[in-house]
Amino acid sequence: MHELSGDPAYERFPASEELFLVLEHAQTRAGKLKQPKDNLVNVVGEAAVLRAKLWQ
Repeated sequence: MHELSGDPAYERFPASEELFLVLEHAQTRAGKLKQPKDNLVNVVGEAAVLRAKLWQ
């Protein structure tokens, strides 16, 4: 999701086995994502939902 939507800090995205860091990155960067033009999935909306779930 972050790679597709142009996360400006994607090169610093943690490895998938570092689950806490991945979730923390997803939460803090979700608001900076942009919707890819050729993607049918609402990436920005999905990121917003994920961010809200992680914030709880």
